[in-house]
This record gives sequence, structure tokens and C-alpha cells, in this order.
Amino acid sequence: MNFIAPEFLYALSFLAIPILIHLFNFRRYKTVQFSQVRFLKSIKKQTQSTSRLKHLIVLASRCLAIAALVFAFAQPYIKDDASIVVSGKKGIVVYIDNSFSMQASAEVGSILDEAKNKAIAIAQAYNDADKFQLHTNKFDANEQRWLNKEAFINKLQEVDFSAQFRSFDAVNNRLNSAENDNEFNLDHYIIGDLQKTSYQLIEAQDSGKLYILPVFSQLQQNAWIKEFNAFQPFHLPAMNEKFSLKIQQNEDSDRDQINGKLLLNLSLIHI
Repeated sequence: MNFIAPEFLYALSFLAIPILIHLFNFRRYKTVQFSQVRFLKSIKKQTQSTSRLKHLIVLASRCLAIAALVFAFAQPYIKDDASIVVSGKKGIVVYIDNSFSMQASAEVGSILDEAKNKAIAIAQAYNDADKFQLHTNKFDANEQRWLNKEAFINKLQEVDFSAQFRSFDAVNNRLNSAENDNEFNLDHYIIGDLQKTSYQLIEAQDSGKLYILPVFSQLQQNAWIKEFNAFQPFHLPAMNEKFSLKIQQNEDSDRDQINGKLLLNLSLIHI
């Protein structure tokens, strides 16, 4: 038998409370003066044995009640030997690429939505006692916190697109940073569209328990800025500037024109 929250088992120490009450409270006797106690001897023997039995029953009932509450909060469960995942306490570290390239259309929504669904399927394959980390391109410090399965799935719904970009090497180092916690047997997952410019999969040959799950759009059309050149070597306030850029499309794209807009400090400059 295993427990989802084994820390509650420390509360079994409260069993000492009814035991102490039994040892000290029931030893209080009240003396009653009688002129003749010869006829009470047989009654006294029967009363003491009956009272002792009742006290033991009350003590056992109190101990069982406390133990039942403790085990209820500890949430015991029996592992299924036929589980998909090997039994044992595991730490599952999942990275989801949420860059703008994940905005491409999939069968249902964007490929970021498909990546989230894959992450949920991964979580459902593990035990309730296992812990999870969710990493995105933000690389926030709070992403290093371990979450239970329910909190991990809820956090997945908050993942949105980000302008930040991370290379495979940076992502792999980020996931390996969880190795410092020796409490878990770690599994690493990377879910993304595996852009050629950032993912050289040959680097992952000796990465240990790393699982890479690709997600692809229905129509592989992508464009990116290949070159950006400014005509002035310096920048001054309120100065007009000229720049040039080259946009490159992948082989699957057949668009002749690309619409774009220029934002400066979140203010629209040009369309």
C-alpha cells in the first residue's frame, strides 16, 4: 500500500492523547464512607472488571477514530501492476515550445493546443503520487516547482504564445537542472514543432531518458526574418531611421505577399 500524502502519517503521534487520558483520568477514585462494607465486596469486584472493560473499549474507539482520520488524509492506494508507467515515485519534466511558430493550424486549433493535449496524455499515464514540472520559453523561476497531476494540467491551460525563442541546447540544460532533486526518477519530455534552425536532434543521442514528441501543422507554411540591417550605426531620440530586412519562406509556402506591422514600445508605427 502507498500513500499520496504520506506526510499526514506523522499525525499518528496524536494517538498518545487518548492513551494519556486513559492512564491518568481513569485513575481518579472517589472514596465513599460506609458503616458496613461487608455486603459490597462481591459487587465491587464485578463493577471494577466491567468498568475496566468499558474503559478499554472507549480507548480503542478513540484510537481507531484518530487513525481513520489520519489514513483518510494520507489517501492510501494500491498500485496497479498493469500500469503503463513503471511503478515508483517519478518526477516528470515537460517542456512545451510556445514560440510564435506554434501558432500554425492543426486539426483542432493550433499546434500549441495539440502540444497541450499531448502533455495531458503524458500526465494521465503516470500515477497520482508522481510530481510534474512544466517549462515553457519563459524559463521562469516558478517553473522549477513540483506540481501534482491536477495542478500540472491546470497550469497547462495558462500556457500562451511567447515571442521568446529557446534553442535545443538551452532547453535540454533547463530540463537537466531538475536532476539535483534525488527524490525522483526523472523522465524528460520535449514537445514542439522541431524547427530545423533550433533543433539538431543528433545532440540528443546521449541525453538519457529524454522523449521528443513532435507536433506538425496541416500545411507547413512558415516565414522568418533572415537578415535585418540598419542604415545608421547609432540611434538618437526622435531621429528618423531606415532599415532593410529580408524575409525567407520555407519550401512548402506558396504565398507571394506577407502582411506585417512594426511596433515600437507596443505602439503601431507602420503596417
